[in-house]
Amino acid sequence: MTGGVGADTIRKRGSASVGGHELGDSIQVRVAAAVIERDGSYLLSKRLPHGHGANMWEFPGGKVEAGETLARALVRELEEELGIVVSPGDLVTVIRHRYPERTVELNFLRASIVEGEPRTIEVAEFGWFRPSEMMALPLLAADEPLVKLLVDAPAEGQGRSG
Repeated sequence: MTGGVGADTIRKRGSASVGGHELGDSIQVRVAAAVIERDGSYLLSKRLPHGHGANMWEFPGGKVEAGETLARALVRELEEELGIVVSPGDLVTVIRHRYPERTVELNFLRASIVEGEPRTIEVAEFGWFRPSEMMALPLLAADEPLVKLLVDAPAEGQGRSG
């Protein structure tokens, strides 16, 4: 994922900015994340051991850059991080989560892998997990509500992607 503040970052009215960082209010970042299901398991990636959310598991994806659609951002991020080409599908849910330093809007999209198999390019690890197995992982807090939805929903109702 890339850093910086661009048109993809939404600032609250009246907040000051110094060096790309908000003063008094947290930065809001739009993220596109993939919900890729294969045989009842979902693809998760583990963040690298530095930066925000170090060594935490998440649904793969990343920040939506200026001028990008959610679908285009998802395709770009999964190719950069895992070396796969995906076909984005329907929006599953949108979750807004406030971290101390930023508020993140996660847009979870169904996706299918159309080329390649995941590799560790810009992630520490990846794996396929059933929703019940995800509950035991150190997950990013923003991803937890989706995991709870998946645990409560039967796999057959989630559709097949991947």
